[in-house]
Amino acid sequence: KPLFVFLVLHILCISCDSLLLTVIVLCMTDNGVLLIHGADYGRRDSTTCSLNLPASQLQNVQCSKPISILADSCNGKSNCTVKVSSSVFGDPCFGTYKYLEMAYSCHFHSVTCEGSQAKLQCGQVIVVYWANFGRRDNTTCPDGNTAQLQNVTCLSPNSPENVTNSCNWQNSCTVEASNTVFGDPCGGTYKYLEVVYDCQDHSVTCEGSQSNLQCGENTVIVVSWANYGRRDTTTCPGQYTIANLYDVNCFWSGSMEYVTNSSVDPCVNIYKYLEVFYTCQGK
Repeated sequence: KPLFVFLVLHILCISCDSLLLTVIVLCMTDNGVLLIHGADYGRRDSTTCSLNLPASQLQNVQCSKPISILADSCNGKSNCTVKVSSSVFGDPCFGTYKYLEMAYSCHFHSVTCEGSQAKLQCGQVIVVYWANFGRRDNTTCPDGNTAQLQNVTCLSPNSPENVTNSCNWQNSCTVEASNTVFGDPCGGTYKYLEVVYDCQDHSVTCEGSQSNLQCGENTVIVVSWANYGRRDTTTCPGQYTIANLYDVNCFWSGSMEYVTNSSVDPCVNIYKYLEVFYTCQGK
């Protein structure tokens, strides 16, 4: 069963000269971990966090400072504590009463110690949101000696791309947690591979038919990816010859905006199909 939670927008009010405050971000579902989609410190309107404040502190609504350190601190964890103040983030607009906005969701989490293989499996298809081969704490995978556990800021920038290429849109995948696959982001540190992912529904409709996506009561369809074209020679073979199936790099850039349109042919003389990857979210 997919672990899928609403995208949550969390707003913390804080004045420009306030003392250090702390906010705890957490997932309220079992086995869920955080994925920070974005965070901004500043002011984007005159009404949020405005109670009993003078107009002079609310007028600047072009005050914005993206905060990337929240993703580094919180991604892949079930909860995290964030210290919030201008002394930590910097002051993007002195004299303006600011607030911190965070958008986050909760997803599945896989951890694989170095030298082993990560095995992701879904009844539907895998969608990878975040991955890191390195070390972010000294308690996960503690098999190394003490000196090999000290570096807790070990990040591998190419991790998401490597895992995505191996796993996205598959029912299952295996990824080796090793320096051979990811390179060595921190020599002398015993590392582990973290993957944050979801399991999504996959719909395939052959050309000339209608796609029927359905969700249960009180839920809505959210499409994450779609393509009208062809990516292999086995899906929707019909009665066609290989000449009609050979182009497996047939993509239509408008698939996400408009699922199918008979007036648009991304690859002439190729028998195509519509793929849709989606989830059902609560209203």
